[in-house]
Order: sequence, then C-alpha cells, then structure tokens
Amino acid sequence: MEYKTIFVPLFQGVEARNILRTGIYKGLVAAPNVRLVFFVSREEKKIYYQKEFSGSQVFYEVFDHYRSGFWDRFFDQLSIYLLKSETMDLKRRLRYEERNGVMRYALAFIFNRVFARPLIRRMVRFFDYHLVRDINYSQHFDTYQPQIVFLAHLFGANEVAMLREARRRGIFSVGLINSWDKLTSRCMLRLLPDKLVVHTSLMQQEALYHTDIPKDRVYIAGVPDFDHYVGASTEPRAIFCNKLGLDPSKKIILFCPMGKAFSDSDWELLEVLQELIKKGDLYLKTQVIVRYPPNDTVEQKSELDKNIFVIDIPGTRFTSERGVDWDMSFKDLEHLRNTLTHSDVVICPPSTMTIDAAIWDKPVINIGFDGKVPRPRHKSFTRFYYSTHYRRLLRHNGVSLPETAEELRQTLLQYLNNPEIHREGRKKIVEEQCGVLDGQAGNRIGNFILSFVKV
Repeated sequence: MEYKTIFVPLFQGVEARNILRTGIYKGLVAAPNVRLVFFVSREEKKIYYQKEFSGSQVFYEVFDHYRSGFWDRFFDQLSIYLLKSETMDLKRRLRYEERNGVMRYALAFIFNRVFARPLIRRMVRFFDYHLVRDINYSQHFDTYQPQIVFLAHLFGANEVAMLREARRRGIFSVGLINSWDKLTSRCMLRLLPDKLVVHTSLMQQEALYHTDIPKDRVYIAGVPDFDHYVGASTEPRAIFCNKLGLDPSKKIILFCPMGKAFSDSDWELLEVLQELIKKGDLYLKTQVIVRYPPNDTVEQKSELDKNIFVIDIPGTRFTSERGVDWDMSFKDLEHLRNTLTHSDVVICPPSTMTIDAAIWDKPVINIGFDGKVPRPRHKSFTRFYYSTHYRRLLRHNGVSLPETAEELRQTLLQYLNNPEIHREGRKKIVEEQCGVLDGQAGNRIGNFILSFVKV
C-alpha cells in the first residue's frame, strides 16, 4: 500500500491541543492511505502522545537538534522589525522604558516605519529562502517522502526550517495561525505556506495586511480549540463542586492568574480579592477557583483562606519552567468546560480566557491595576491591554476593567446580582473572535488539508 504522508510538528502545547484534541486529528487519521508523522521535541513527549494517539498510520519523530546558521539568525531578527502593529510599537516603547535605550528605540522605530512594507517583505523573504542553507529536516524528508506539511506555528524556527525544506522539494504546505494575537504580536512571517488557515474574517484581514499573502490562499475555518464547547454535556453543579470541595449553594468566582512569566502581582491580586470577599456578606456567598495557566505557575507569597479559595492546576507539564512543553488532555478540557459552566463571574488579566468566558456568557472582569503596589509600565501586566488584539476586544464593551480595589468590589457585586450586564458586548466579542462557532472547525481544517492529498 502506498501511503500519502503528512508531516505535522507538535513542538508546542498549543499545537497539540489544536490538532490532537480536535477534529483535525480525527479527520486525518481516519483518511485511507494517509500516514501522519508527528515531530516532537523530546522522547518523553513521544511516549506520552503515543499512549493516546497511535496506530499503524501514525509515526513519531523526536527532533531536538535544530541548528541555525548566521543567515538564519539574521533573518529571524530582521523579521521582528518588519511587522508594523500597535503591539510591536508597544514592545519597543516598553523596551525603551526598561533599558532607557533612546538611540536604539529611535533607530528601531524609524527602521520599522521605513522598511515594514509589502515590497520590502517580499524581497526579504526571497533572500531568506535563497541564502539560508539548513539541512535540519533533509533526512526525514528523504525517509518519508511527505506529500504535505501542516504547520501550526509558522513563527517558530523549527517550523520555518521544515517549510523551507518543503518548498525546496516542491512539497505542498498548509499553515495554521493558531491564536488570535499571533499575526500582530510576533514578527513578519519569514516564509509563506501555499495555503494559510485562520480562525476568522478579522484574522484573514490581518493576514492580508501583515503577511502580504493573496486572499485566495487564505481559508477561514473557525477556532478548533473551541469546538469542545459546542454540544458537549457538562456535569451537574453538585458533582462538580464536590470534586473541588466547593459549596454548590455559593456563587463561584473563577480567577485566572497570568502566571509569573508575565506578572509578579498575581498573588497580590488574590490577597486583594480575599480582603474584598471578607468584607460584608460576600464571605458567606462566594468562593473562588484559582485556575493556573496550563503553561506556567504562580509565585505564592502567603496563605489564602481555604474556606474561600481552591487552587486548580490543569494540564500536564513536561518542564518546571514556563514554556511550550505542556498538554491539555481531554479530561482537562472537560474540566475547563465544567468550570466555565458553573462559574458565575470570571476575573482575569488580559488573556484568551476572556473569550472563553464570553462564549459561556459569563461576566468578565479584566483587572486594571497591579495589586497593592503599582509597577512601572514595562513590568505591569496591564501593558497588554494596549496591544492590537486586546484593544479590539475591549472596544465592544463586553468586559469591565476596574482600576482600583474598590471598583473591583463594586463590579463584582454588580455582576453577581445582575449577570446580564454587558451581555450584548460579550456576544460581539464571540462573533468577532470566534467566527462560526459550530463545533466543526477542526473537521473543516482536516478536510481542507486532505483536499490537497493527491490520490
């Protein structure tokens, strides 16, 4: 039997969640005569995924020896300066504030304004493709002779190397922009795939503007990692609360810290929240689930009242440090679904959880202050509210942004008493950031990829 092979890198946890935990994998693995070769960064992850995703047509390759040369590093750095967006301007200003590098800031700003243009980007991609000489994946291409490469993180050096090898061999490529912020917050796409998959029409517009890819090469599919929210059952509140040691008669506040990589004020905010809850009758009516991010942890600075707070640490981490080596199992995704179902209010810094909460029509409070002690802007998590993607979200008036502890208390009381506040704004957020929310995005992407398999 002659297999049609598809290469799929899984170097990041978000790639595995978007692919293995959605209809993308189901569609690809069910296709006759299709062989999937997954690339992972370590043997531990290979063994982990093989336990759940295996079969006669599924193979894993451990690739942990990426090598970059001078030109590769040069174009990787250059790509940062050729993306013009509010987020990139913000990053430059924050770097200036942190290091007081006036000259570097001025030069970077001028370079960006002069050279971040379609013609320049096309020229840079041409030289990037022709000058960079790497053989990172040549042996794997020789061994498997893939027909398609599917890349779900086009900003990663590993994926760029695989895409370059595919182009040199005339092998078809499909890329996926896997998050709502990537096109405006990372860098210029160094190389363009034959087809690009995005979530929404908004992301399509961003792709046309920031990557210069023709519109007929961009496919809008929806958000695959939100598919599990549609049509799935959730467990009764009493059972959910019993598992976490919660009182089902009390209101549930879901607090989602940002993680220590981007914020040192998470625990201060929890202490502030604890003080607010202990005032008045909130203590008798509310409890808090503190849900850590799946790829990071929070620096604990004090003991929290166990009658109020429950710490929830989701996912599997392959390293103790924040990074891309994590996984959310189907059980973890089910738990997230149940958590959102039974939460009454969601409190979080700027994050995708705002969209998750809006999907479930839960009132969302984005915290607009650092805790007990103000931070310089370059150290404050509130800087992310000024990024391109988040400014767009906030314009819909679907969330609250209290800037003091007292405003937080008042907003929390208002939402607990009237959860319909800002409902229309939440609907607009979902419409813009999710597009078609029918549970079939993964299936559409899988079928789209398979449509290019030559029989």
